[in-house]
Amino acid sequence: MAADIEKVTHRQVAPWQEPKWQAFDEPLVAVQFLDWLWKWQDITGHYELVTDIEVGIEKDTSFDHPNMYEMLCIGLCWEKGAAGVIGSGALESAQVRGRLERLLRRSRLIAHNGKFDLAGLWPLFPRLELWFDTMLAHYALDERSGGHGLKVLSVERLGAPQYDDEIKQYVSGGRSYANIPRELLFKYNAYDVACTWDLYEVFTAEMAEDPIGCGKKEWPYPNLPVKTLRDWHDFLVSASNQLMFLELNGIAVDVEYNTQLSLAYVRKLNEMEDSLSDIVNFATDGQIPRINPRSPKQVKEFLYSQGIKVEKTDKEVLNALDERLNPTLPAGMFVNGLLVHRFEAKRYGTFVKGIRQRLYGGRVFTNYLLHGTTSGRLASRNPNLQNIVRDKAIRRQFAVSRSENIFIQADYKQAEGRVIAWLSRDEFLRNIFESGEDLFNSLGAGLYKERFSTENKEQRVRVKAYFYGLSYGREAYSIAKEYKLPVSTVQRDLEAFFATIPQVAEWQLEIKRRVLEGHDLISPFGRRRRFALITEQTKQDVLKEALSYLPQSIASDICLTALIRLRPKLRGLGFIRLTIHDALVVECHESRLEQVSEMLRAEMVQAAREITEYVPFAVDISHGKNWGEL
Repeated sequence: MAADIEKVTHRQVAPWQEPKWQAFDEPLVAVQFLDWLWKWQDITGHYELVTDIEVGIEKDTSFDHPNMYEMLCIGLCWEKGAAGVIGSGALESAQVRGRLERLLRRSRLIAHNGKFDLAGLWPLFPRLELWFDTMLAHYALDERSGGHGLKVLSVERLGAPQYDDEIKQYVSGGRSYANIPRELLFKYNAYDVACTWDLYEVFTAEMAEDPIGCGKKEWPYPNLPVKTLRDWHDFLVSASNQLMFLELNGIAVDVEYNTQLSLAYVRKLNEMEDSLSDIVNFATDGQIPRINPRSPKQVKEFLYSQGIKVEKTDKEVLNALDERLNPTLPAGMFVNGLLVHRFEAKRYGTFVKGIRQRLYGGRVFTNYLLHGTTSGRLASRNPNLQNIVRDKAIRRQFAVSRSENIFIQADYKQAEGRVIAWLSRDEFLRNIFESGEDLFNSLGAGLYKERFSTENKEQRVRVKAYFYGLSYGREAYSIAKEYKLPVSTVQRDLEAFFATIPQVAEWQLEIKRRVLEGHDLISPFGRRRRFALITEQTKQDVLKEALSYLPQSIASDICLTALIRLRPKLRGLGFIRLTIHDALVVECHESRLEQVSEMLRAEMVQAAREITEYVPFAVDISHGKNWGEL
C-alpha cells in the first residue's frame, strides 16, 4: 500500500517509446558497428555505456553464476532509445572481441545488477569494473525488499510493456534462454539495455534531489563528511566490484569429509527414527509398528491416538506441546524426539547434503546480495554462507584449496556493541572497551554488584543475552522464554542492566521517538532506513528493527569498507574467501600467515577509526586448515 501511494510522488518520465535497435551477429558488421560507436564516443565525449548479457539463466530470478553458461549475446546502449546487440556468432571473431573489450574498458559501465553481467563477461573480458548500477540505485532510494528487478521497474517506473511475455513460452519450467529464437532474444536484450538507460537517467535525477545533499535536512554526524544517496550508491558499486571476485573464486569443500559427515548424519537420523518408532509401537501396543516422522499425516494420527488433536505439525505447534506434555510419558517423549529429529534433519539437508548438491569443481560459489536486507547486512544465496551454523563439524567441510595454504579469520570483537557505545556516547561502555577488560565480566560486575562472580556461568549467560539484545530491542519475555527464566527476574535484571548504561537507554528512547515522528534513520555511510507505514499492529516490530538498524548496518559497512580496500591489496598474497557480517576469511600460503594477518588487522581497525575514535575497535585473528578450526 505504501509503495502504491508513493507512486504519486515519483518523477514524471516521458511516455514509453520502443527503442531503435539492431543486432549484429556477423563479424564484419559487428566490427563496423563497434568502430562507429568508438568514434561516436570520441566525438560526443559521452562515455557512459549500458551493457547487459544474456546467458542460459535469468539474472533477476536466478542465483546461479553466469560465467558457467554459454554467452548468447551482449547488449549495448549509449544514449536514450538506441541499442545494439552483439550475437554469439559475431563473438566468435577475435576482431569483434578485441574491439568490444577496448570499448568496455574505457567506458563508464552501467548495468542492472551489474555484478551478474561482469561475472558473465569475465571469461571473455576479465576485471571489468562497474560505474553505475540501476538496481543498487533503486535500493539506495528504496531499501525495502522486492521490487528491484529490471522488469518490475521498467513497467512500474517507465511505463514499458511486459516485454518478457514473448519469451516465457521458451523458458518456462527453468529451461535455458538458449531455447529462445535468436531474433526474439536479441530484441529482449535490446529492451533490457534501453530500459536500463532510462532507469539510469531517472534514478540519477532522483538521487540528486536527496534532501541531505540539497541542504534541506541536517546531517546527523557533524564530525564526519556528508554522505549523499549518490555517495551511498557509489559505495555499493565499489563493494559490488570486489564481491564479484569472492563469487568467482568460491571456497573449497573437503569432499571426502563431506561424504563421511553425510553418512554419520544418515546413521544418526535412522537411529532417531528407530527410537521414535519404538515409542509409537509401545504407546499403541503394536497397532502402529513404525512411523515416518516426515509425514504430518502419520504424526497427527499418532498424537490423536494419545488424545492430542492438532491441525498442524509445524515447529510452533510442536514447541507448544513440548512445553506442556510430561516428558516421561510416550507423547512427551515422542514430541521432544521429533523436534530433535527435525532439527538434525534440517541441518543435514541444508548444510551437508545441500552443500554437496552445489559443488562445482570441488568448490561452492555463493552469491552476495547487497540489496537483500533492510537491516543493512549482506545476504548470501545458493548456498547461504552467511548462515552456516556455528557447528565445528559442519564448518570443517570448508577447507583450504591446497595443503600448504591456511585460512585466516579476522573478526571484529563486539562490533555492534562498540557502535552502540559511540552512538549513545555511553561512558560506562566506552571505559570497558578502552580498558580491554572482559566485557561481560565488567557488565556483570556493574549489574550484580557484590553478588557477581566470574565463576557463575548463569550470570554470564544472562549478561550476554542482555548485551546482545541491545541491538534488537529484545524484551524480558523474549529473553526469559529462550533461557527458560522467570519473566519477572529477567525484567528486574534488564532494568538494573540499563541503569548501568544510562546513555544507551536514552539513545534507544531517542531512536524510537525519531522513528515514530516520521524521521529517517541515516548511517554515516549515507545508508537510509525509512519507515513509510507504521500501524498499531506493526509498531513494536518497527521499533525493534529501528533499534537494530544503525548498529547492524554500520558494523557491517565498516567490515565491507575493509573488504573493498583489502581485496586488491591481497592480490598475489591471498584470496578473501568469505565475509560473514563482521568478519573476513582469507586463504593464503602458510608462509604469509603473519604478513596477511597484520594487513587484515590494520585495514579493519583503520576502517572503523575513520567512522569513530570515540571507542576503539578490536580485531580477533584466528587461523586453521578449515573453517571449523577458526
